[in-house]
Amino acid sequence: MKNSLRLIAGIHRQLSALYPPGFRLEFSLEMHVVFKAALEDAAARGWLPLVSLCYHEVKDFPGAWWNVYLSERKAYPMSTISVDSHPLEDKTSPSSKFEAFIGVLPFVLFGLVSFITKLPNLPINSVVLFLAFDLLCLVGLVIGWIKGWKRWTFAYLGWVLVFAWWFSELSTPGLKFLGHTFVYRERWGWRMWVPVAVIVLIALLWTRSPQPLRNMVQKVWRDWTHLSLMTYPLLAWILLLYDENHHPYLLVFMLASTLVISASVWGFLRLPSPAWRMAALVLGAYIALVLGITCDKTWDYSAYYHTPKVFEPWYQVFYQMGFFAVIWLPLLFFPILIPLFRSLTRRKAS
Repeated sequence: MKNSLRLIAGIHRQLSALYPPGFRLEFSLEMHVVFKAALEDAAARGWLPLVSLCYHEVKDFPGAWWNVYLSERKAYPMSTISVDSHPLEDKTSPSSKFEAFIGVLPFVLFGLVSFITKLPNLPINSVVLFLAFDLLCLVGLVIGWIKGWKRWTFAYLGWVLVFAWWFSELSTPGLKFLGHTFVYRERWGWRMWVPVAVIVLIALLWTRSPQPLRNMVQKVWRDWTHLSLMTYPLLAWILLLYDENHHPYLLVFMLASTLVISASVWGFLRLPSPAWRMAALVLGAYIALVLGITCDKTWDYSAYYHTPKVFEPWYQVFYQMGFFAVIWLPLLFFPILIPLFRSLTRRKAS
């Protein structure tokens, strides 16, 4: 029960961060104290009062936020109130367990969505599930932006960019979405970039301050591995999708890969040094790669598609792993090479 209460209180803190900055500076502490007291009182009376409290908080939040937003706009039409600076994390300080949970969440959910889309007789179009996941990432990006670009925010930024690129090239003939029916070979194209632009606009309107963007730049400058976390969703997307794979134990491999990738992100966020964080990402990517290759090589592709069998030598596996190292691992390592290159150029200049 205590862990559940801490999780609910943490979610409440994240929601309260969406209020305009002036209101947050004046009332956020009082809101947290009052809600925590109400939470403990409801928990003491049982699960039903606790669920009722959470339901009413979620139901009333949009109206309360809108009223506060309008009030502050009237009071400060040209507001000079800036978002609180959110002290920059030291590059050797790990994220809290709650922040690590928030950062790991999109990786876990993407793995689960991919898993669900492989189930037979799915009652819902798989594209809708992926779009729902993308919506969650967009919301997470807004919250992270408002919170001053905590380390986990870069994971959400990476997922948002990966999905916008992926779906912009995707064709979903016959799918009806917002009154539009997609035809054969019609791609989503620019439609997937509209939500990204809307999210950026919303974040700018909520904060009415360049401080979050300054925080982002400063954090990247102090610790370039933030960009490694931003590029990791591209590798996770490749390693967790398992497209066109019909292994009899496919779901087992997908769950294992999801756990490995999620554990590597947890390690990145919880480990104390940039070097150990990079090691966690690289180790997770390679273990997931081995799982994917094993899954790919241990089912009969030819029998499934009724095609002639093609012989592949055993050393082909090492070629694939080497290709992965040459092409994809630089996506993770290039950020930590930037300060190294900078220091070398400074030495030559001096």
